[in-house]
Formats: sequence, structure tokens, C-alpha cells
Amino acid sequence: MQAIKEAICIINYKKPQAPILAMQAVDFLSAMGVNFSFPAEGIGYSVHSLSDYEEELKKTKAQIAIIFGGDGTLINTSRVLAPLGIPVLGVNLGTLGFLTGVEPMAMNESLAYLATGDYVLESRMLLQGSLLRNNSVMAEFSAINDIVINNSGIARTIALDCLINGEHSIPYEGDGVVVATPTGSTAYSLSAGGPIVLPQTEVFLITPIAPHNLYARPIVASSETEIRIVYQTRDMKGLVTYDGQGRYQMESGDSVIIRKSSYNAQFVWVGNQKFLTNLRRKMCNGIK
Repeated sequence: MQAIKEAICIINYKKPQAPILAMQAVDFLSAMGVNFSFPAEGIGYSVHSLSDYEEELKKTKAQIAIIFGGDGTLINTSRVLAPLGIPVLGVNLGTLGFLTGVEPMAMNESLAYLATGDYVLESRMLLQGSLLRNNSVMAEFSAINDIVINNSGIARTIALDCLINGEHSIPYEGDGVVVATPTGSTAYSLSAGGPIVLPQTEVFLITPIAPHNLYARPIVASSETEIRIVYQTRDMKGLVTYDGQGRYQMESGDSVIIRKSSYNAQFVWVGNQKFLTNLRRKMCNGIK
């Protein structure tokens, strides 16, 4: 790959270590000939106000965004940067860190690969969701992990209908349903009993959450399909959430249409770090 010459930092300032590590990374890579673009007020762009910099980011020449936070920070950033075509590399300040490929203890060693071009780009598909009420679009949103329709935290089952390309599939009665990308297969979908899917496999995962009907099982569908989830519970409102970070209330008869987004996120893996290597290290307690 081409050696990185231009970069930006995206920082989760709620994590005290994040700006400190960002400064260290800037100093280290600057000494290796990498130039950084900065916002007016700091060393990096805040992940919590990233949309405020959208016009500024459109003009940047950055070849990569280095993310300082956990998987949630990386996911939030990826949604914003995907339409701009800026790849992301995460420095893990969270817990598991399935998506963040760099650990703080080995940060300089890992980042050095950027300056020598020893890294790979991994394309990740996004979901595009639309919330419809009475055939009118109430909201549109994108997700890199998943779109979830659930019972808003109340301990009662809800009824959902699922249509794939207009054809009725298995109805779901339970706590809800997760529609996930391969990236999201290691998140909520996995906890609900869904499979792990390799990132380059472009499919949708439809995973029921605590289903009351025993025949309800996860479904894998082509990413070229259209999925419609219809909320059918009359006496209780539900929620549709995307990547666990945004949400809209649903009423009986509302539906969520989910398609593949026209944008892909680009994840950066340095050295010999790749998805399966990271997954094995994170899930298997250091098994080599």
C-alpha cells in the first residue's frame, strides 16, 4: 500500500487517556514524515461533535483517520467518514475492541506500519434504514453494525412481521429483532445467537432477540435484498435503534425498510493484524 503522508485524529475526549495518546501518536508519526490536519481548538476532532466538522472534513487531504476510543467511537466515526472515503484505524481504549486493531501498549510499533505502507484496507458495508409511517418517511439513518427493533426495555413481547423482497418471512414474537452487517455479527447479533460472519461476505443477518416462537431462527440474506420489518403490537410503542447510538419511537403499523447503503467504510489493519487474528486474540483469551 501507499505510505501514509496525510492523517487526522478523531478523539473520544470522555476517555482521559485518549488526547494523551493522540498527542504521542502525532509526535511519533510527524517525526516519520506524516502531516496532520487539526481542528482549530485541539489536536484532533471530537467524535461527539464530528458532524459539526463535515464541511471541513470534506476538504481534508487525509489518507487515514486514527481513532482514539473503543469500538463505539470507531463505529460512530465510520458512519460519518464513509461517504468521504477516509479509511479508519482504531487505537483501542474500550473493552473488547473487535474493530480497533491497535492496542495502546504497542501503539508506536503499530503506527509505524502506516509510514512504510505495510497495511491493508478492508471494506465494510453499511445499512441504510428508513422509518415509515402511513407510507411517509419519518426518518432515515445509516448503520455499520446493526439496526434493531425492540420493545423499548419493557418486559413484554412484541409482534413483528418480516418481509424479504416483499415476501413474508418468519414472523417474530419476542423482545425484537436485529438486522446486522457482517461487522455487526460480533455485536448484538452475536449475543442474540447469530453467527460470526467474515467482513468481506456481503450479507444481512436477521437475528431474533429472545423469540417466544420456537421456530424463529436467524436468517442470512443477500445484501442485495430489501428487508421490511413491520411493528404490529397495538398497545405498546417500540423503538428502532441504529448502532445503539440513535433511536426513533415506533407505533403499530410502522415499518423499517433496510437496504445496503451506497457507501462502504474502509478499515485499516496494520502489519499482520487482520479480522480473524484480532477475533481469535479477543475471544480466545490469548490462545496462539
